[in-house]
Amino acid sequence: MKHKSLIAYFLILIALCAAFIVGAKMMGEQGMYLAQGYMLTPALAALITRLFFYEKKFKDANPRFGRSAITENSGWSQWESPRCHTASFWHSARSA
Repeated sequence: MKHKSLIAYFLILIALCAAFIVGAKMMGEQGMYLAQGYMLTPALAALITRLFFYEKKFKDANPRFGRSAITENSGWSQWESPRCHTASFWHSARSA
């Protein structure tokens, strides 16, 4: 089957969402704290799907973290980021 991992993702997502909704209803007013976990259900479903149902697992993901990943991928150097230009614009506008 060509879309096996996509189908597995949606089934896991449905199961996780249903579990959070049922848990929140059972907990009553305290169930609002489960909403924080409910927001993570797509990410959790994606991790579980990649781990168990995707053939390449995480080999093709190439995750990068930290400052070097941001500056290399965005095309901006550390000193030419849009935030620096905006900050210098507002600073010059206030001092004028």
